[in-house]
Amino acid sequence: MRSIAIVSCAAALAFGAVGSGARAASTALDTLLVPAVHADETFRYTALDRLSGAVVHTHSEQIVYRILSAKDGDVSFQREIPGKGKSVFERDASGNLAVGPNGKSGIAFFVPRQLLGDPPNPLAVGQSWQVRLARETALGSPGTASLTVVSIDPSSKHVVLRGSMVGEGDDSQMAPGDTTPTRFHTVTKRQATIELTNGIVDSFLVTGDDKQSANGSTPISVHVELSVKRTR
Repeated sequence: MRSIAIVSCAAALAFGAVGSGARAASTALDTLLVPAVHADETFRYTALDRLSGAVVHTHSEQIVYRILSAKDGDVSFQREIPGKGKSVFERDASGNLAVGPNGKSGIAFFVPRQLLGDPPNPLAVGQSWQVRLARETALGSPGTASLTVVSIDPSSKHVVLRGSMVGEGDDSQMAPGDTTPTRFHTVTKRQATIELTNGIVDSFLVTGDDKQSANGSTPISVHVELSVKRTR
């Protein structure tokens, strides 16, 4: 079996391939989901991924976000991962995370519109909605995610969301020495818990099980644990 292509890197949780395939949002976000930030603020996170089962793997890294500018919901920020350099990204006023015309988008220090879809406004405990994710995310292969509001603390502006998703998709990758790409087929079932304060992610935790085959081989099963936690 060729090397597994399951999204495992915690940095992929921080910037998985979500995005441009999501439908345009039609409602404004509740302010509880909008990051309250100012220029020169810094947010630090520890990212961890762990695979077990047919593949055993553990990786962790530190991620630092620095706000470059923020006005009326538009935020420019820099992400730095030691050993991987610095990159600049943008959040637009609608809540979308943009990284260029050919780039990817995903989870940063906030939950972008591409993953939130059109949540109710105002938010209330017990509300649920669905989001069609046309590309691979930390929640797994393309599919439909269900998000639910678990709790809200109006005084601290702390929100807990819970998500679940069943997805299925294909991906072709070239490895060193390959003459033809390897085609991976992945079926995922994952759950997520997202905690935010003032629209800023405190933690994003994902667990689930993936089944993957390469070039039509017998699928292998892998248990996936991904997390990004803010450090104070």
